[in-house]
Amino acid sequence: MRRTMLTLVATLAIIFAGPKSFSQDGDGNTYHLDILNNYYSDDSYSSAVGWDERDCSGSLNSNGSDSSWRYHEVYSCDGFQISGSCQYQSGSGWVSVQCPDTNVTAQGRLHIPVG
Repeated sequence: MRRTMLTLVATLAIIFAGPKSFSQDGDGNTYHLDILNNYYSDDSYSSAVGWDERDCSGSLNSNGSDSSWRYHEVYSCDGFQISGSCQYQSGSGWVSVQCPDTNVTAQGRLHIPVG
């Protein structure tokens, strides 16, 4: 009994002392990115209607509604921006388009308030 308890404690210590692991997506892959989308009412990208974010823990949060126009940002789990682009949802998926005014559209990792 004592040996079993010691083995259990040692196993738990190894698990909790190990490196941080990230949650898994639906396919069993680990998350290594934080993805933030700010949605806009039209192609001027000036009037926000919503946002969503899937963070490195796998949590999905959102507010407002989505639309066919978004500013799509991808960050590493260390907080460094990997990419950011204006996108339009065509009939075959999201397509990158020219941002009309990147100083307005690129909000710097903000959830744009809605309403």
